[in-house]
Amino acid sequence: MRAKRAFVGVVVFAIGTAAMAAGARELGGGSNIASAPLIPLNQNITGSWASRGHYGYGHDADWYKVNFKAGDHVLVRAQSVGEAAPCILAFRPGTDDFNFVENNYIRGNWNRNTNHNQFSVIAGQTGTFVLVMHDGCDGGYSAGRWAYTFTVNAPHALRLSLPAGVLVGGTNRLRVRVKDALNEPVTDGSLTVALTLQSRRQPPKQVARVAVVRGVASFTFALPRAARGHSVRAVVRAGNNVTWVSSRTARTYRIR
Repeated sequence: MRAKRAFVGVVVFAIGTAAMAAGARELGGGSNIASAPLIPLNQNITGSWASRGHYGYGHDADWYKVNFKAGDHVLVRAQSVGEAAPCILAFRPGTDDFNFVENNYIRGNWNRNTNHNQFSVIAGQTGTFVLVMHDGCDGGYSAGRWAYTFTVNAPHALRLSLPAGVLVGGTNRLRVRVKDALNEPVTDGSLTVALTLQSRRQPPKQVARVAVVRGVASFTFALPRAARGHSVRAVVRAGNNVTWVSSRTARTYRIR
């Protein structure tokens, strides 16, 4: 999917009495979509999975809502103590059908291992998404209230990486890879990366600023042939302090 703006959304669920955190805001899931609470960002929240609601075929469930923007890299992790991890499903904004069929949920990536469950997807639109945690993964939970905490974060961090190798006295091409906090290529076309070269002989000079295309910022620049045998330090920076947190990385190259 492609988007005008790219954020990173991380939803982390931890289920079990041991996961309860002091000072966390108490918030349980809703019994259906209409009563689903909106999950706030950057707050540790506690609740109890008490089979209040239902999800298709009679499965017990808790319902939540969360706001994402188009391009968000969403990661949902579930963990349980003493029971199999609950199933995790996400539904697009505007979902209000209480009689779900198999194909209504968002197709993402699932990775489940008994007490752990993980779901990841890139949000294809901006709006309020619906999350459901239900007991279909083990056929039904034993009686009791299972305490849990979860947090919704938006770490808009950037990871920049410069390629290894050498530069030449002449035309050079550098491809800077740009990834988000989940190690996924950044798809935000409005993000730019600046390249600055530093050497002992000359003061730092910004060579260019280019847009990120499919997770890569491509630079083409020339070095004087007289620079052969010396070294230069390449510094790249990205971030706009609004959508993306500023990031910097550097590498020293020999010039041949």
